[in-house]
Parts: sequence; structure tokens; C-alpha cells
Amino acid sequence: MTAMVNEDDLFRRHRKSITRFADFLEATRGPGAVKRWTDRLRDNPEAGVAEVLVWAQLIQDARPEYEPDTAPCPVDFLCHPTSRPSYGVEVTVLGADSQGARTDLPTDGPGAFDFDTKAIFRRVVTKAGRLSSFDRPLLLIVASFHPEAHLILGQTGASELLTGVPQIRVELSDDPDGTSDVVTDLKESVFFRTEGSRVLTPESPRPTPRVVACRRHINAVLLIWFGQHEGEAVGILHPEPVRALSEELFGRIPLGRVQPWPVDDQVRVSWTADEPAVWPYER
Repeated sequence: MTAMVNEDDLFRRHRKSITRFADFLEATRGPGAVKRWTDRLRDNPEAGVAEVLVWAQLIQDARPEYEPDTAPCPVDFLCHPTSRPSYGVEVTVLGADSQGARTDLPTDGPGAFDFDTKAIFRRVVTKAGRLSSFDRPLLLIVASFHPEAHLILGQTGASELLTGVPQIRVELSDDPDGTSDVVTDLKESVFFRTEGSRVLTPESPRPTPRVVACRRHINAVLLIWFGQHEGEAVGILHPEPVRALSEELFGRIPLGRVQPWPVDDQVRVSWTADEPAVWPYER
């Protein structure tokens, strides 16, 4: 089977950024850090290049450190923007080959495919557990180099991370025009879970679980598709994070949030913009 990402082409396209990042590591962390990252780049090219492409944006105004000493919760970058509190950035990559196998994303024309919500949810949960004691605002980036991942890492896929995978509920009755609803159990929601049930009343015959916030140490999750010529990014915000992180740091990246919060009997997602933001590459 042909690999989704050609490693030689990946290195060639991003050679300038890779070289700059290696120079940055040499100057700020020394040869040992360069060696560790070079080994990582060799062992997992997609993960290594993703860190480079994220750094290339952070270095513009966030003053990032790579692999800072934040034990026992190490992050990829600790950023120190001028006149704002420092915050952590953790980057994780969905391997293009495995993502293609899970989703059947088309590579040679239109075709049916599945969203990758459950796999992304599991990745976020794993990272969230490892970073649960991190003591500053935290941004988690989930990226993919699959050539068609923009189809599932946009606003629809991000909304599913907020609400969980939608389900259709159909009322069983003798009425041929019976009603149906789109519902969610929040099992794959990265920021919410259900807890208990409201008291039943004649006006509310079904038990309705209370929606509560979870993983409050994560301020936001960005989904980034790294395409051939440029990337695309969208983000989702936690409604009740432990520590504040200014939305201005995200620039033009569209941000999705659940409104209102706390939620009532419906979960609604609103967006600050309608289209993904371009994640530019160095030329």
C-alpha cells in the first residue's frame, strides 16, 4: 500500500522551517536538544514536522520554549507572549496512514468516508490525563497530514468533539409521521459529560442528565490540517477553564463554543467565523 505521506517530499517542502527550528534549538537548548528532536524527526517524520510548523507560527509573537522544564507535566512548548500570562502548547499528530484506514477518506475522487471523532477524542483524553497537573493555561493541537483530512478536521468535525457523535432518536408509535430528533450522549465530548438526572415532572416525563464541564485544565483544542501548500485550522473553546487564556491569541482561527453555558436541554455550537483559517508555510 502506498504511504499517504511521502517523507522525502515532506522534508523538501518544509526544509526552510526545519533548518530554522534546528538553529533555534541549537541557540536556546544546545546540541542535546537538537539531537533529541532529530531522532524524533527520523522516527516519526509527521510528528516532528508538525512541531516545526506550529513553532513557525508561535515564534512570531509567542516567544516559545521547546521542551521546557515543566515536570511532572512536560509540554512541547511553553509560550511567553508579551504582556500576557505564559501558556503551554502540546502537539499531537494523527498518522495519515492509520487515519486513512479508519475513515476511508477518498484520495482519488469523491467517495463516502467516516469522521474521526472517536479517535481524536481518545487522543485528547490521553493527553489530558498526562497533563492534568499542568499549572498554566493549556492549548492542545491535533494535526494531520492526510491529503484529504480537511474534510474531517473542519467545523463539522470540531463540533462533534464538543457535542459528541450525534445520534438519531425516533419515537416508536402508531403515527406514520412520528417525530425524530438528533441527540447526543456526550460520550465523545472532550469538554462535557453528564451527571445525574433532573427530577421528573409531569411537564418533563424523561430524566434529563445534567451537563457538567470536564477536563477544565485544557483551554482549547485546535484541529489543523497540514495540506500540500498551506494548512487550515479551526478551534474549540472550553466554556469553564480553570485558567483564562485570551481569545486574541488565536488571531483569525474560527473558534467554536457551546452557547448558552450552562446548557439547557439542547446543545448548540456557535462559531466566530464560517471558514477555516489559513495556516501559512514558509517559502
